[in-house]
Amino acid sequence: MVKQPQVLSEALAKNLEAKKVFDQLIPSKQVEINRYIARLKTEEAIERNVR
Repeated sequence: MVKQPQVLSEALAKNLEAKKVFDQLIPSKQVEINRYIARLKTEEAIERNVR
């Protein structure tokens, strides 16, 4: 199981519309997004992709 990155959790908590869309994704797509964000190397890349 892939843990959701903290920065993504915080962003979704602040943007309820984005959270609703994320929650409606199929589980494998959610895992793919979490894995992608978790593998980014720089803070700038993480922030850019979470936005």
